[in-house]
Amino acid sequence: MRSLLILFTIVCFTLPVSAQSVAVDDGEIPPSWKAFAKGSSVTDEHVRKMPQTPVSKSQIKTVLQKSERSAFTRYRGEDGFKKAEDGGAGDGILPESVGFKKVSSREEKITVVGKEYNSTVTTLRMEDRRGKKELIIWEVKELTLHTRTMGMPGPDLLLNAHVVKAQLSLSGSGSSQESIQKVVKIKEELTIGKHKVLCLVEKLEGFVDRRGARVKPKGEYWTSEDVPGRAVKLLMSGTFSKDSKRWPGEQFSESVIVIDYKAIRKGSSR
Repeated sequence: MRSLLILFTIVCFTLPVSAQSVAVDDGEIPPSWKAFAKGSSVTDEHVRKMPQTPVSKSQIKTVLQKSERSAFTRYRGEDGFKKAEDGGAGDGILPESVGFKKVSSREEKITVVGKEYNSTVTTLRMEDRRGKKELIIWEVKELTLHTRTMGMPGPDLLLNAHVVKAQLSLSGSGSSQESIQKVVKIKEELTIGKHKVLCLVEKLEGFVDRRGARVKPKGEYWTSEDVPGRAVKLLMSGTFSKDSKRWPGEQFSESVIVIDYKAIRKGSSR
Protein backbone atom coordinates (compact mmCIF):
# COMPACT_ATOMS: atom_id res chain seq x y z
CA MET A 1 0.00 0.00 0.00
CA ARG A 2 1.32 3.45 -0.78
CA SER A 3 0.68 4.51 2.80
CA LEU A 4 -1.67 7.43 3.17
CA LEU A 5 -5.01 8.56 1.83
CA ILE A 6 -7.96 7.31 -0.14
CA LEU A 7 -10.26 10.20 -0.83
CA PHE A 8 -13.75 8.81 -0.53
CA THR A 9 -14.67 11.03 -3.46
CA ILE A 10 -18.42 10.71 -3.48
CA VAL A 11 -18.99 11.71 0.13
CA CYS A 12 -15.49 13.08 0.73
CA PHE A 13 -14.69 10.95 3.78
CA THR A 14 -10.92 10.78 4.01
CA LEU A 15 -9.29 7.53 5.04
CA PRO A 16 -5.72 7.07 6.28
CA VAL A 17 -4.42 5.00 3.42
CA SER A 18 -2.94 5.24 -0.10
CA ALA A 19 -1.54 8.60 -1.12
CA GLN A 20 -0.44 10.04 -4.43
CA SER A 21 2.33 12.20 -2.97
CA VAL A 22 5.60 11.89 -4.85
CA ALA A 23 9.06 11.10 -3.53
CA VAL A 24 11.60 12.54 -5.97
CA ASP A 25 14.85 10.91 -4.89
CA ASP A 26 16.38 8.82 -2.12
CA GLY A 27 16.57 11.88 0.11
CA GLU A 28 12.77 12.15 -0.07
CA ILE A 29 11.93 8.53 0.55
CA PRO A 30 9.41 8.63 3.43
CA PRO A 31 10.47 7.23 6.83
CA SER A 32 8.10 4.25 6.52
CA TRP A 33 10.24 3.05 3.57
CA LYS A 34 13.71 4.11 4.75
CA ALA A 35 14.53 0.77 6.45
CA PHE A 36 14.06 -1.03 3.12
CA ALA A 37 16.41 -1.35 0.16
CA LYS A 38 15.65 -0.73 -3.49
CA GLY A 39 13.53 -3.48 -4.99
CA SER A 40 11.22 -3.66 -1.96
CA SER A 41 7.57 -3.57 -2.99
CA VAL A 42 3.96 -3.68 -1.88
CA THR A 43 0.93 -4.89 -3.86
CA ASP A 44 -2.48 -3.85 -2.61
CA GLU A 45 -6.02 -4.55 -3.70
CA HIS A 46 -8.67 -1.84 -3.50
CA VAL A 47 -12.37 -2.75 -3.58
CA ARG A 48 -15.18 -0.20 -3.42
CA LYS A 49 -18.92 -0.98 -3.29
CA MET A 50 -21.22 2.01 -3.66
CA PRO A 51 -25.03 2.10 -4.02
CA GLN A 52 -26.37 1.73 -7.57
CA THR A 53 -22.81 1.47 -8.90
CA PRO A 54 -20.81 -1.52 -10.21
CA VAL A 55 -18.21 -2.83 -7.76
CA SER A 56 -14.82 -1.19 -8.38
CA LYS A 57 -11.76 -3.41 -7.98
CA SER A 58 -8.11 -2.67 -8.72
CA GLN A 59 -4.60 -3.79 -7.80
CA ILE A 60 -1.48 -1.65 -7.67
CA LYS A 61 2.11 -2.66 -7.08
CA THR A 62 4.45 0.03 -5.74
CA VAL A 63 8.19 -0.65 -6.00
CA LEU A 64 11.08 1.25 -4.42
CA GLN A 65 12.65 1.70 -7.84
CA LYS A 66 13.49 5.05 -9.40
CA SER A 67 11.18 6.26 -12.16
CA GLU A 68 11.38 9.44 -14.23
CA ARG A 69 10.02 11.75 -11.52
CA SER A 70 10.00 9.66 -8.38
CA ALA A 71 11.92 7.24 -6.20
CA PHE A 72 9.01 4.84 -6.75
CA THR A 73 7.62 2.96 -9.75
CA ARG A 74 4.00 1.84 -9.94
CA TYR A 75 2.45 -1.04 -11.87
CA ARG A 76 -1.28 -1.67 -12.34
CA GLY A 77 -2.97 -5.06 -12.22
CA GLU A 78 -5.29 -4.39 -15.16
CA ASP A 79 -2.32 -4.65 -17.56
CA GLY A 80 -0.71 -7.56 -15.74
CA PHE A 81 1.72 -5.30 -13.83
CA LYS A 82 3.72 -4.80 -17.05
CA LYS A 83 3.60 -1.06 -17.74
CA ALA A 84 5.78 1.08 -15.46
CA GLU A 85 4.68 4.57 -14.40
CA ASP A 86 5.75 7.17 -11.88
CA GLY A 87 4.77 6.04 -8.40
CA GLY A 88 4.31 7.82 -5.12
CA ALA A 89 4.49 7.22 -1.39
CA GLY A 90 4.36 9.45 1.64
CA ASP A 91 3.95 9.55 5.39
CA GLY A 92 1.89 12.67 5.87
CA ILE A 93 2.85 16.05 7.29
CA LEU A 94 3.06 17.26 10.86
CA PRO A 95 -0.07 19.25 11.78
CA GLU A 96 1.97 22.38 12.56
CA SER A 97 3.47 22.28 9.06
CA VAL A 98 0.06 22.75 7.40
CA GLY A 99 -1.06 25.58 9.68
CA PHE A 100 -2.50 23.95 12.80
CA LYS A 101 -1.79 25.93 15.96
CA LYS A 102 -1.99 24.69 19.53
CA VAL A 103 -4.81 26.29 21.52
CA SER A 104 -4.95 24.16 24.67
CA SER A 105 -3.48 21.18 26.51
CA ARG A 106 -4.63 19.13 29.47
CA GLU A 107 -3.89 15.87 31.27
CA GLU A 108 -6.44 13.05 31.12
CA LYS A 109 -6.71 9.34 31.89
CA ILE A 110 -7.22 7.09 28.87
CA THR A 111 -7.66 3.34 28.53
CA VAL A 112 -5.64 1.64 25.81
CA VAL A 113 -6.14 -2.10 25.22
CA GLY A 114 -7.59 -2.56 28.72
CA LYS A 115 -4.92 -0.60 30.60
CA GLU A 116 -5.26 2.92 31.98
CA TYR A 117 -2.58 5.51 31.17
CA ASN A 118 -1.92 9.18 31.80
CA SER A 119 -2.27 11.09 28.54
CA THR A 120 -1.67 14.61 27.32
CA VAL A 121 -4.60 15.90 25.30
CA THR A 122 -3.70 18.67 22.87
CA THR A 123 -6.17 20.71 20.81
CA LEU A 124 -4.99 22.37 17.60
CA ARG A 125 -6.99 24.52 15.19
CA MET A 126 -6.65 26.17 11.81
CA GLU A 127 -8.79 27.92 9.22
CA ASP A 128 -8.27 28.19 5.47
CA ARG A 129 -10.33 28.65 2.30
CA ARG A 130 -11.92 25.23 2.83
CA GLY A 131 -13.21 26.10 6.29
CA LYS A 132 -12.37 25.41 9.92
CA LYS A 133 -10.40 22.42 11.18
CA GLU A 134 -9.87 21.14 14.72
CA LEU A 135 -7.49 18.34 15.64
CA ILE A 136 -7.40 16.75 19.11
CA ILE A 137 -4.68 14.22 19.90
CA TRP A 138 -4.18 12.00 22.95
CA GLU A 139 -0.50 11.16 23.59
CA VAL A 140 0.81 8.53 26.05
CA LYS A 141 4.54 8.92 26.66
CA GLU A 142 4.73 5.43 28.19
CA LEU A 143 3.83 3.92 24.83
CA THR A 144 6.03 4.15 21.75
CA LEU A 145 4.19 2.69 18.77
CA HIS A 146 5.02 3.84 15.22
CA THR A 147 3.97 6.88 13.21
CA ARG A 148 0.75 6.65 11.24
CA THR A 149 -1.32 8.99 9.14
CA MET A 150 -4.77 10.50 9.48
CA GLY A 151 -6.63 11.28 6.27
CA MET A 152 -7.57 14.88 5.52
CA PRO A 153 -8.45 16.73 2.29
CA GLY A 154 -5.11 17.99 1.04
CA PRO A 155 -1.98 16.59 2.69
CA ASP A 156 -2.48 13.81 5.23
CA LEU A 157 -1.60 14.44 8.86
CA LEU A 158 1.29 12.59 10.48
CA LEU A 159 0.55 11.17 13.94
CA ASN A 160 3.63 10.68 16.11
CA ALA A 161 4.50 7.36 17.77
CA HIS A 162 2.96 8.34 21.14
CA VAL A 163 -0.51 9.16 19.76
CA VAL A 164 -3.16 6.62 20.83
CA LYS A 165 -6.23 8.59 19.70
CA ALA A 166 -6.90 11.43 17.28
CA GLN A 167 -10.07 13.32 16.41
CA LEU A 168 -10.34 15.58 13.37
CA SER A 169 -13.34 17.87 12.76
CA LEU A 170 -13.89 19.82 9.54
CA SER A 171 -16.60 22.35 8.68
CA GLY A 172 -17.22 24.79 5.88
CA SER A 173 -19.18 25.44 2.67
CA GLY A 174 -22.31 23.85 4.09
CA SER A 175 -20.63 20.56 4.96
CA SER A 176 -19.21 18.95 8.08
CA GLN A 177 -17.13 15.89 8.85
CA GLU A 178 -15.55 14.21 11.87
CA SER A 179 -12.99 11.38 11.90
CA ILE A 180 -11.82 9.48 14.99
CA GLN A 181 -8.86 7.09 15.02
CA LYS A 182 -8.11 5.10 18.19
CA VAL A 183 -5.64 2.29 19.01
CA VAL A 184 -7.51 -0.89 20.00
CA LYS A 185 -4.76 -3.51 19.65
CA ILE A 186 -0.99 -3.12 19.83
CA LYS A 187 0.01 -6.51 18.44
CA GLU A 188 -2.24 -8.57 16.19
CA GLU A 189 -0.83 -11.16 13.79
CA LEU A 190 -1.97 -11.08 10.17
CA THR A 191 -1.01 -13.37 7.31
CA ILE A 192 -0.05 -11.81 3.97
CA GLY A 193 0.70 -14.56 1.49
CA LYS A 194 3.58 -16.51 3.03
CA HIS A 195 4.34 -13.76 5.55
CA LYS A 196 3.10 -13.35 9.12
CA VAL A 197 3.27 -9.78 10.43
CA LEU A 198 2.49 -8.10 13.75
CA CYS A 199 0.16 -5.14 13.36
CA LEU A 200 -1.06 -2.16 15.31
CA VAL A 201 -4.87 -1.95 14.95
CA GLU A 202 -6.92 1.25 15.09
CA LYS A 203 -10.67 1.68 15.15
CA LEU A 204 -12.05 4.30 12.74
CA GLU A 205 -15.38 6.07 13.05
CA GLY A 206 -16.99 9.40 12.33
CA PHE A 207 -19.65 11.10 10.24
CA VAL A 208 -19.97 12.97 6.97
CA ASP A 209 -22.65 15.45 5.95
CA ARG A 210 -21.72 16.66 2.49
CA ARG A 211 -23.36 17.19 -0.91
CA GLY A 212 -26.66 15.91 0.42
CA ALA A 213 -25.10 12.65 1.61
CA ARG A 214 -25.22 11.77 5.30
CA VAL A 215 -23.35 8.73 6.54
CA LYS A 216 -21.53 7.41 9.60
CA PRO A 217 -18.63 5.25 8.39
CA LYS A 218 -16.91 2.75 10.68
CA GLY A 219 -13.83 0.63 10.14
CA GLU A 220 -10.45 -0.69 11.19
CA TYR A 221 -6.91 0.08 10.08
CA TRP A 222 -3.89 -2.25 10.43
CA THR A 223 -0.29 -1.01 10.17
CA SER A 224 3.05 -2.77 10.64
CA GLU A 225 6.72 -1.82 10.58
CA ASP A 226 7.41 -5.16 8.89
CA VAL A 227 5.74 -3.97 5.68
CA PRO A 228 7.18 -1.22 3.46
CA GLY A 229 4.96 1.83 3.85
CA ARG A 230 3.45 0.31 7.05
CA ALA A 231 -0.17 0.33 5.82
CA VAL A 232 -1.41 -3.27 5.71
CA LYS A 233 -5.20 -3.38 5.72
CA LEU A 234 -8.14 -1.00 5.78
CA LEU A 235 -11.79 -1.97 6.09
CA MET A 236 -14.52 0.69 6.02
CA SER A 237 -18.30 0.43 5.75
CA GLY A 238 -21.47 2.27 6.64
CA THR A 239 -25.12 2.98 5.91
CA PHE A 240 -26.44 6.25 4.56
CA SER A 241 -29.02 7.74 6.90
CA LYS A 242 -32.70 7.55 6.00
CA ASP A 243 -32.87 11.36 5.70
CA SER A 244 -29.85 11.46 3.35
CA LYS A 245 -30.65 13.13 0.02
CA ARG A 246 -28.42 10.58 -1.69
CA TRP A 247 -28.87 6.82 -1.31
CA PRO A 248 -31.08 6.93 1.84
CA GLY A 249 -30.73 3.68 3.78
CA GLU A 250 -28.22 2.24 1.29
CA GLN A 251 -24.94 0.61 2.34
CA PHE A 252 -21.37 1.06 1.13
CA SER A 253 -18.04 -0.59 1.83
CA GLU A 254 -14.43 0.03 0.91
CA SER A 255 -11.25 -1.95 1.53
CA VAL A 256 -7.55 -1.62 0.76
CA ILE A 257 -5.56 -4.74 1.61
CA VAL A 258 -1.94 -5.67 1.02
CA ILE A 259 -2.03 -9.00 -0.82
CA ASP A 260 1.74 -9.36 -1.28
CA TYR A 261 4.95 -7.55 -0.42
CA LYS A 262 8.72 -7.84 -0.67
CA ALA A 263 10.72 -6.40 2.21
CA ILE A 264 14.48 -6.15 1.60
CA ARG A 265 16.05 -4.73 4.72
CA LYS A 266 19.06 -2.48 4.18
CA GLY A 267 22.27 -4.34 4.90
CA SER A 268 20.67 -7.76 4.54
CA SER A 269 21.49 -10.39 1.91
CA ARG A 270 18.73 -10.67 -0.69
